[in-house]
Amino acid sequence: MLRVNELKDRDPRAWSRLLAQDPDTKGPIVTAVEQESISAPRLGTRYFLSLAGHPEPITLLAKKTNAAEALFYRDISPHLESFTPNCWFSYIEGNNSWIVLDEAYDDWPPEKWTATEVEGILERMSLLHASYWDREQDLIKVGISFNLEQRAANAESEPSKRPEKSHEDDAQLVMNDRRIGSKGEPGLLLSEHALRVSGHLAPVFTSAASGLEALRSVGGWPGVLEEQELSALADLLDDPLPMLFPLRQLPKTLLHGDPSPKYWRLSMFGDYRLVNWENISIGPAVYDLVAFIDRFDGFSITNSDWRRPDNWPISEETMEDSYILAMGRELGARFNATTFRQAIPAARCLYVLTNWLPMIDTWFRQTSIDREIWLKQNQMSDDKLAAEGFEEIAYLKPYLSRVFNRWMMAYRSL
Repeated sequence: MLRVNELKDRDPRAWSRLLAQDPDTKGPIVTAVEQESISAPRLGTRYFLSLAGHPEPITLLAKKTNAAEALFYRDISPHLESFTPNCWFSYIEGNNSWIVLDEAYDDWPPEKWTATEVEGILERMSLLHASYWDREQDLIKVGISFNLEQRAANAESEPSKRPEKSHEDDAQLVMNDRRIGSKGEPGLLLSEHALRVSGHLAPVFTSAASGLEALRSVGGWPGVLEEQELSALADLLDDPLPMLFPLRQLPKTLLHGDPSPKYWRLSMFGDYRLVNWENISIGPAVYDLVAFIDRFDGFSITNSDWRRPDNWPISEETMEDSYILAMGRELGARFNATTFRQAIPAARCLYVLTNWLPMIDTWFRQTSIDREIWLKQNQMSDDKLAAEGFEEIAYLKPYLSRVFNRWMMAYRSL
């Protein structure tokens, strides 16, 4: 039996037993194990395994992760071999879970992508979603017992240990925690109607409301979130049903949760691998599509000279069309393209509410932003902001301006 600590301690015998699990390896003997940390976020450790009779070591990747990703690699990824790296070992222990994977080679990073690579990714996303289309119960049977709406509230829990709760349970919990008259209490921004119809999303909507309150306390974000956007966000948080209803009509499938360009690995041999499955959940496929498009634009945050919308290799509309056509090819009459397309604005609204507003809430809490300083910063040019040490704001501002511009168009379409 393999023990995770033996692997972490670089015991050659343990690594030999690991490789011996594959009948094609013919029982190689590991003679030495070296390691190096990978600087990129959430990628873990690279292990170099020296093998008897082999001149060059082989490499495997290991990472500490959450139970959701470890469960995915143990039970689901074997059925999705064309999408994911091979998993050698999966140890499930809450947020101390640990996995060992083949290294997925990245010969074509996002800055080299053309329309061909992007459409290849969208086609593979459609294959992923079609594989588990309307199979919620099958996913629950293997332990993926949390859906998109539960993910934010239960992200730290091990799937198999999560209590079964109804939509009303989460909403009631938040309502019980609203202390009327408490200064800055985020729940005060949400009506009881909003809390009840949001169901499992009630906790994350409460965080979104707190982020909205923080923005209003400093006068918004000039050029990004001004009064028009703030009022629209407040309206949707007050009555999220127009956003949630079309999404709840769609069949559920397996979601990656954050299919960002930085998690796709494209090799020179034509392989497309998707890594970082920490946010796996069950929900409508349109959520993954919107998340990919948002992050495709957001790649420019860390590559400031890279593609802006006016020189993307492929337009947003073409990405949507390519994905929908691919889903139609995979599912035939089981896929209603009209209903799916009509749900895109709702998915975009939900994505922003459940990702960016809670993130802004956390950011403001960590930095304790003063209103006067904030207003002064927003009068600076992007170059001056970066020169004075506010690179994050300088990079985020043009990107988030586009995010919330798309959000407003989606909001008006509900």
